[in-house]
Amino acid sequence: MKDIVIALPDEKELNLEHRIELTHQIVDAMEWVQKGIGVQIDIHKPQIGDKNWHVHILVTTRRFREDGAGLVIKLLT
Repeated sequence: MKDIVIALPDEKELNLEHRIELTHQIVDAMEWVQKGIGVQIDIHKPQIGDKNWHVHILVTTRRFREDGAGLVIKLLT
């Protein structure tokens, strides 16, 4: 798995729904899912006293086929 961390705008700029939408747009633009790569999205709100909204995008290092088998992706390893 690769963990990609991206800072997101704070609540003055975007609400949670829009942060989720923005994150999905980023993942769609990368075309990972279309290429058979598994993706998990975790959006984290700021810690107390902080304003750092961010998302962890976890990307598998193997492509998945319809039969469930995975092939190593050299670009991500």
